[in-house]
This record gives sequence, C-alpha cells and structure tokens, in this order.
Amino acid sequence: MKKILQRITQQFKELTGKITVKIWVIAGITIIALGYLVPVSLAPVKTLKHLNHFALADSVFTEQYKIINKSPELALLAKEKGFKEAQLSMAKSDSIGLKINFKDSTLSLVIKGVTIHAAEIKNYKIDKVFFAIENLTSAKLFSSPLNIQHESATIVKEPIIVKHAPKDAAEAAQQAYMPDTLQKNPAFLSMVCTYNIQLIVKQVEKESFKDKKIGIRFDFKNYVQKTANTIWSILRLQIPEYKPVIQLYVSGDDIRTIYRALPRNAMVVIYY
Repeated sequence: MKKILQRITQQFKELTGKITVKIWVIAGITIIALGYLVPVSLAPVKTLKHLNHFALADSVFTEQYKIINKSPELALLAKEKGFKEAQLSMAKSDSIGLKINFKDSTLSLVIKGVTIHAAEIKNYKIDKVFFAIENLTSAKLFSSPLNIQHESATIVKEPIIVKHAPKDAAEAAQQAYMPDTLQKNPAFLSMVCTYNIQLIVKQVEKESFKDKKIGIRFDFKNYVQKTANTIWSILRLQIPEYKPVIQLYVSGDDIRTIYRALPRNAMVVIYY
C-alpha cells in the first residue's frame, strides 16, 4: 500500500511539473506575442498623429485652411487646388516627374506640365491612414510634390552593354545597335517617398511561373525588411516605423517605361 501511495505521489509530481512547464511556455509565448502585436498596432496611430501634427505646426497654412476640416465640400476643393499647385511646382523643374491621379485612374510621366506617357491604373489599394488624416493634413501633404528617396525594382534601370571599340567606320556600322529598353523582366517596383509614403507598383499580368515567382520574392523581401525593422525597434523599446502604402496595379510594359524614364529622386504628385 505504501509503495502504491509513493507511486501515485511521484506520478502526481511529474504531472504537476509538466503542467507547470506548459503554463510557463504558454505565458512566455503570450508575452512575446503581446510585446510584438501591441507596438505594431500602435505604429499607424503614431504615424497618423505625426502627420496631423506636421500640418498643424504650419500656423500660416492652418489659419488659411482651418475651415476645410468643417466642410467636406471645401475639403474637396482644397484637395483639388493642392493637386494643381503640386503640378505647377513640379512643372518648374526640368526633370521628368510622376503624376498619380486616382480620379481618372492614370499613372503619368510629366515634364514641364506636359504628359509624355500615361498608363491606366487597373486596380489599387490605398492605406487607411490616408482616409483617417485630417482634411487639413491631406491638403498640406499633397499641395507640393513628394520626392522619391529610395527605390527598388525587379527591372534593370539602365541596361548595360559591353562592346569593344571598333577599328574603323565599317566595323562601327556593323556594331550599330538599338538597345531593347523594354526587356520583359517581370515588373515590380517599390518607391519610398517623403513622409515615408511607400508606392508599390505591380504588373497586372501573371503570364508565367517566372512572373509569379519573382512577384512572391518581391513581396517576401518587402515583408522581411518590414519585420526586421519592426523587431529592431521593439528591441530598442520604440514604436516601430510605419509606412503608409499606396499599391498600384499597372501593365508591365508601362511600369518598365515609367521606371526607366524617372530620374533619381524624382518628384511625385498624388491626387485621390
């Protein structure tokens, strides 16, 4: 009887130990999950407050346009006015700029106010932050051009061809070559602009396994970068940086044309 009681006691201790370990494991996982999810959920709120504060900090602008927060009709007029002002500002430059107009679903290359190439936006997704900001903030942000600060793409910006110098005019004529600037690389493009606004442009075509594979790799790379930055911020006890995203779906040929035509640090105007 004594041995039976000892065996039962031992089994109970082992069972209790296993339950305790499971509780600690579950508690640890819960703490880690909360430690990640809470800062991530606060990141858009922080960005929203930062953008609104940026607009309100300009007292002259605020005084001129403060009434638009109370009037949807005036807000629309102010947004349209800001779009035209941004285009006028971009027209002063000698460089090619990018115009995104969601009202007529066009993505255009513009120089000196003249559209030199227009692509149809087949579909798009706009971050909810842009609809949550104050009307005043929206008018302030988009009344002047944004600048592209960083870009990455699956497309070669400038195809490079290595050739030996010809010995004479006849050989030079034989080597005459018109580069194919529209090589059919799968077209996926990411551009980070002023205020950390991220533009992602994707081809609508998914014609081959290669297209799908490169598209998945492009998305995965963006996801890894975002997750790594988030974790690094959390480890430093900071709220992660949040980039409001505007995602566009355009034909691959149009993306290749636009990307190769845009200069470094190109200007962008947006109207939505």
